[in-house]
Amino acid sequence: NETLRQIDLLGDQDLLIQPDLGLFASTDFAGIAQTIEPGAEATIAVADQLQKFSLDEQAYAELLSKRINPSQTDETLSFVRVVADGRVKPKVLESRLESEPGDPVDPRKLAADANRLYGMQLYDQVSYRLIEDNGETGVEFDATLNSLGPNYLRFGISLEDDFEGETAFNLSARLTRTGINALGAEWRTDLQLGTDPELFSEFYQPLNASSLWFLAPRIALRQSNRNAFVMGDNLARYRISDAELGLDLGAELGTSAEFRVGVFSGSGNTEIKVGDPSLPKIDFDSGGVLARIRLDSFDDAWFPRRGVRANANVILSRTGLGADDSFEMLDTNLAAAWSRGKNSFQVGFAYATNSDSAVNVRNYFPLGGFLRLSGLDRGEISGPHAGLVRLVYYRRVSNSAGGVFEVPVYIGGSVEAGNVWQSRSDISFDSMQTNGSIFLGLDTFFGPMYLAGGFAEDGDRNIYLYIGSRPR
Repeated sequence: NETLRQIDLLGDQDLLIQPDLGLFASTDFAGIAQTIEPGAEATIAVADQLQKFSLDEQAYAELLSKRINPSQTDETLSFVRVVADGRVKPKVLESRLESEPGDPVDPRKLAADANRLYGMQLYDQVSYRLIEDNGETGVEFDATLNSLGPNYLRFGISLEDDFEGETAFNLSARLTRTGINALGAEWRTDLQLGTDPELFSEFYQPLNASSLWFLAPRIALRQSNRNAFVMGDNLARYRISDAELGLDLGAELGTSAEFRVGVFSGSGNTEIKVGDPSLPKIDFDSGGVLARIRLDSFDDAWFPRRGVRANANVILSRTGLGADDSFEMLDTNLAAAWSRGKNSFQVGFAYATNSDSAVNVRNYFPLGGFLRLSGLDRGEISGPHAGLVRLVYYRRVSNSAGGVFEVPVYIGGSVEAGNVWQSRSDISFDSMQTNGSIFLGLDTFFGPMYLAGGFAEDGDRNIYLYIGSRPR
């Protein structure tokens, strides 16, 4: 860590001032003004020690006379440009900025733009400076290519146990290739081995320098379990295997949302895993169109303190596009986070429904797992209609000094209520199951770590361990 290295270089002639910055992150450029007051307080506290660095009035006046006067904030920008390493065109990067020629010089807006470029995960450092060029004042952003990229590999492990012999274990990896071409294409591949094997790969290709429109071809191969119910009784557990190809056309809506429409086609089978062995193996074909809108303004992917995350998916299965049956599906979820001091809260809502309650079990919506009725096994209950509400609380109980092993630690818990139903007429608050969880979370360099216990109202329990992977 560069900060700790510089501290080690300090000698007797130096004075180290350490303001109490709380949860402020070094990459939070837009919020830099929040550090002024704690910085001033920490400086005043060591005023006596600063006396040895003071100058008399004459010496200080000479120092001021040698300084270059900073640009006045009432000036306007004549140009805005980005100087960066790598394949991505400067025009693509400039399209990410909100500052434009003709805007007044606004340090907060410029800092937010630097933060936005840094958030692309292509660069180790992004800085900006006001410069004079042919008598005009403009801003130049300087982006240093990420020394760890452009390819990133991340691993994850998940373990779940219900204390009754049911255990799920998955080992996952994500390979992300960024900045593939001049328009900033990206290729992401997820591989998971274990109880729920999966291969998913998507190529994200912007269609112009503004990055507004993009194409995204994708492929998915996966296996999962679904429980089938009749009159509330568990009839059987099926193993579902399917493969799917898709092509999406999408648009970026600002910096935190996107909209997609696409087509897909696939095939697979369901076979009995637990239950009556005489139940037949079913082959199926799928095909249709989809529409999806996503919004994510969380300030942290794993332990957000503020923001909103929302998804809405509409799928139209059509026999004319190769599917066995025609029906409509809607799958939505919404989560909002807010904080007070070191305490954070999340409220979440999810609802999924199918226009045909007699659809095959492969189109059921599963519930169960961490924060999705935590006392149940992941996917333990499923049906053509599902609903879930939850409240999550967590408190940061440690601060990081920047070292690899000094990470933010959180303790928290949740209250969840939800169920699945065979028909919409069955949906009611009285039929919802109540579950809860307690957890310990760490926000590590290689991803989140969770150790959690889940509890159901009927006494069912589960334990969860996630390392470097997000709870699903």
